[in-house]
Amino acid sequence: MKAPIFILLFLHFSGISFAQNRLKLPLPDQATVLQLASSPNGQYLAAAYQNHTIGLWDIPSGKLLRLIPAHKDMINDLRFSPDGKTFASSSRDHTAKIWTCPSGQKRQAFGENFQPGQRDYDIQAIAYSSDGKWLATGSKSMRIRIYDTSSGQQVKTLRAPAMVHSLQFDTNDQQLLVGFHDGITSLMDLASEQEVAQYSKHTGQVISVSFHPDSQPLLATAGSDKIIQLWNTQQQELLFTLHHSNPLLSITFHPKGQYLFALEGHHFQGWNLQTGKPAYQFSFPDKELSALTISQDGQQVVLGSATGEILFLNAYTGELSRSLPRPKDEHPFVSSISDSFEE
Repeated sequence: MKAPIFILLFLHFSGISFAQNRLKLPLPDQATVLQLASSPNGQYLAAAYQNHTIGLWDIPSGKLLRLIPAHKDMINDLRFSPDGKTFASSSRDHTAKIWTCPSGQKRQAFGENFQPGQRDYDIQAIAYSSDGKWLATGSKSMRIRIYDTSSGQQVKTLRAPAMVHSLQFDTNDQQLLVGFHDGITSLMDLASEQEVAQYSKHTGQVISVSFHPDSQPLLATAGSDKIIQLWNTQQQELLFTLHHSNPLLSITFHPKGQYLFALEGHHFQGWNLQTGKPAYQFSFPDKELSALTISQDGQQVVLGSATGEILFLNAYTGELSRSLPRPKDEHPFVSSISDSFEE
């Protein structure tokens, strides 16, 4: 009888309690939304919070379906698979994980060898291939690893010249766009494992990279130097340099390709890709914005905030259509605590 008694005492003193399929977790007062990702069909929204959990929301109903105790440290990146059946996360705890949607069950976990307390192997970025068969991870170890999402097996490792901060596959899944800590953005060929093009030199780290969604020869890079660069990939020509007054948090192309969206501080801005001029800017003086995604139909921009609130805006007018609250201290949970925390 000692083992059951020990388990009960552990659950009591750990602060984690189970009742009617609920999980009670302590949330900080400022449960900042660090990352956002929307499913391709527009049904689900995944939100990574600063307490290392991922909330899975049903967008039509505004209901929180799951709160997943996903990682043991800050979540750096969050992406849905192209078919929307899974989503992936990466963390400072040196792991990347794939979760099923909408059950929230862990499907795969990938990690690098590390010593407790080290930060050299933080997995900063992840990216799905366009067919969803591969997941790429980039870390501070200056390695890019490609995994088979079905088997969980590592299929390729690329050596990088610097710490990796952002990743995206091209539409043919033959090349990988990589943003580095030293301000360089490179296009890496997966077959030869060599750099085939270089597009930017920011004075700070590259925080985000993005290909144009309509296969036009355009890509954008954003740096910690408060600058966005828009490039023609065929001629390797810098088209526009877009200046911001505050540190950039995220960039993304509009799904239809006419705008580039950028998030900074209290502002959300759309840039016209034809002119390189601001198309519009929406400000939220009373809200500190922290994360950005856009619906696949291009109608809604979704913003995360430092208070844990999630805002849905009309992508063209900036009108607030709805909001999702910061999760309370009791939530739907995944079925097994051991599955949730297992490495």
